[in-house]
Order: sequence, then C-alpha cells, then structure tokens
Amino acid sequence: MNESKETKKTKSIAFRLTDEEYAQAERAAMATGDEPNNWCRELALTQSREGLELTKNERLIYEEIARVRYLRRAWIQAADRERANYTCNLEEDNGGRRPEFGDHRHRSTLQKAIAPTASGII
Repeated sequence: MNESKETKKTKSIAFRLTDEEYAQAERAAMATGDEPNNWCRELALTQSREGLELTKNERLIYEEIARVRYLRRAWIQAADRERANYTCNLEEDNGGRRPEFGDHRHRSTLQKAIAPTASGII
C-alpha cells in the first residue's frame, strides 16, 4: 500500500482475536493478496467511508414505512379519482355547471345516491 509510506500514521487501533478468528481474517487477507493488518485497516476505512448499513430491525422498519407511504399515496389517488367522479356527476345533474356552496339543486343528487341504500328513509 503506497499511501502508508507517503503519510505518517500516528494513531493505532488494536483488538484481540481468537485463533479461529485470526485464521479467518488471515484467509480473507490472503485471498486479496494482503497481510491481515493491512486487510483489517482497509476494511475498517472502507466501511467508515461508506457508512453503516441498516441492521435487520432497522431494515424491517424502513420497509414497513415504505409500504405505508405507498398505501397512503394509493389511497389518496383513489380518493382524488372518486372525488373527481363525484364532481363530474354533480356537474351532469346541474346542467354542466359545478354546484356552488349553498346551491340547493345538488341536494337531489345526494338524495338520489343515498335513497337506494337508505331504503325509504328519505
């Protein structure tokens, strides 16, 4: 690694490993053509640059939030379509014009929509 000769390193990090853990790190280092100390240094620096990945629980929470957002957006879009259909029906019943607030002519449309389900209550 050429960088180690160019920059003076004054800090160190040390940790202990079991024989099995050291053998595992040594095999991984040899697979990349590096020594275990350099391999561990590179791994630590690469991970710190890339940031930490989500834990299993964090990933589950993230996915759940994404699903809720998707369903909320779909619900809003469906409600907007329903509102647009309702407004179009009101306009058709009012001679092509949109009913104004307090316009009593659209009440008959509401009664027509409710009457079949209310079965004679109106």
